[in-house]
Amino acid sequence: VLGAVSLSANETTGPNSAELDVLSRYIGSWDITFDSDDPFSTGSRVGQWVLGGAYLEQTGEFKARFVRSDLTVKTLTTYDSEAKRYKRWSFASNGSAFESTGTWDSKTRTMTWVSEQFGPLSKRTILTKTTEDFRDDGTISVSKVSTDSGREVGRSIEIRTPRQ
Repeated sequence: VLGAVSLSANETTGPNSAELDVLSRYIGSWDITFDSDDPFSTGSRVGQWVLGGAYLEQTGEFKARFVRSDLTVKTLTTYDSEAKRYKRWSFASNGSAFESTGTWDSKTRTMTWVSEQFGPLSKRTILTKTTEDFRDDGTISVSKVSTDSGREVGRSIEIRTPRQ
């Protein structure tokens, strides 16, 4: 029992490095609005430290606009000190999953993520670049651009507003 209590207490411990501290910007509850062309209309996210502060966990829900159903997501993010890159694993209730690598630009307060995902139907690899701009007012502006062999095949813009 004592081991379970100490493990539970460590779950909310914050980051133990300057690189992980960058991820603290994602901690909290967020309301999300998507641009009018996005398959989703609104959503929410909650970010918290897990596993002793080694990972940032984000869970979220997106309301369907142009797709069959709403979507729930879970994302784990950490910093890989050997590769000197951030790593993010994302899982969705529709069965999709992907891994991204990220870089932080402290001057512009921008996190840039890159992922590759093989499309089983198209038999092609889609490259997605996601740019997350942390604004002075506390919002996060997120821009995603997906390309297939250098040709743009998708674009999305979302605004994450912290809940008060």
